[in-house]
Amino acid sequence: MNKYFVPNRIEFAITYLCNSQCRHCQRDDAEKARYPDHVDKKLAGEIVREVGKKHHPESVMTFGGEPLLYPDIVCAIHDEGRKSQIPVNS
Repeated sequence: MNKYFVPNRIEFAITYLCNSQCRHCQRDDAEKARYPDHVDKKLAGEIVREVGKKHHPESVMTFGGEPLLYPDIVCAIHDEGRKSQIPVNS
């Protein structure tokens, strides 16, 4: 990190898995197979804590194929954001 790179939002693609078959999806099955099923919950929490402490971002965002296939991970990331005093945008 340097003075020219200051993150204002932490973003996590929770998973590339999805329960839909959208024609507009940019991820084919072969590409999805190259990645783990989901992000590591413990590592994501550590990232939120460390980035939050050092850079005071404005928000945390979760997205992906269908992030709510893993609601425990989504909730853990946003809970850690609140604990780290990252503002909640409504």
